[in-house]
Amino acid sequence: ADLKAEHTERGMILTLGDVLFARNEAALSSGASRNMDRIAAFMRKYPERRAIIEGHTDSSGEAEYNLELSRERALSVKKALMMRGVHHSRLSTEGFGESTPVASNGTVDGRQANRRVEIVFPDEGRLVSELAD
Repeated sequence: ADLKAEHTERGMILTLGDVLFARNEAALSSGASRNMDRIAAFMRKYPERRAIIEGHTDSSGEAEYNLELSRERALSVKKALMMRGVHHSRLSTEGFGESTPVASNGTVDGRQANRRVEIVFPDEGRLVSELAD
């Protein structure tokens, strides 16, 4: 799974697509390891950097369930980075459920785009470009 990097007013946002998770699962898939390695290496290289890990879902199912799933997915990413040597104090998590779609939930592709974890590096635009493919 590739990382998509985008510079915004909030800082650099890395988007991790839903391929990191099985449907309705919060555990990271085996294929997520390479991306977690890359992000952790970046954070070890720049120890002053912090990250906000945000979970998002599509609108399928109950809103409360989606909110909890998004929180659990963000926590899974945090735990994976901690296991790779990133101190927990540098990582915060938040779940948004289905509240902030980036595409229409009316199509398969749109729902897939909405199922994501975003890692926000506040004001780090120049550096995070190292992570983008």
